[in-house]
Amino acid sequence: MSDEEPGSGRAVPYHCPFCSETDLWPHEPTGWECRACRRAFTVQLLGMIPQGGAA
Repeated sequence: MSDEEPGSGRAVPYHCPFCSETDLWPHEPTGWECRACRRAFTVQLLGMIPQGGAA
């Protein structure tokens, strides 16, 4: 769930987090839409986890 679309600077999800389908399309300006369940969502990095697990 983290390759980047070339030139866009945004993460490319491989499946919908709600229904698991793969029929995803860009939803401007920064989101994605699932054409199977008709939901729109974004992918966001929350931060890095310290090596060895949670502190």
